[in-house]
Amino acid sequence: MQKGILPQRIIPVSGETIRVLGLGTWKSFDVAPDAAGNRLREVLQGFFGGGARLLDTSPTYGKADHLAENLAAAACAASQSRGVRDWRKYFS
Repeated sequence: MQKGILPQRIIPVSGETIRVLGLGTWKSFDVAPDAAGNRLREVLQGFFGGGARLLDTSPTYGKADHLAENLAAAACAASQSRGVRDWRKYFS
């Protein structure tokens, strides 16, 4: 493995390739936007900038879903990549 390149794995059901590092948002992002917004934005910029792409969130995670979505959009725009996939389309 090259330095700085995250390994990838194939999801058997879909055949989609994803990087092996993800970030959960359940507790860490379930905060008021003002409370930790800048700090979490920096975390996501480093996360996406480092090559990770899987951000796990859900509407059942309290404020985390909305905050993570907004911060991820800004962080992805900053790193010129879109890493957020809307899980809702798989369960409609």
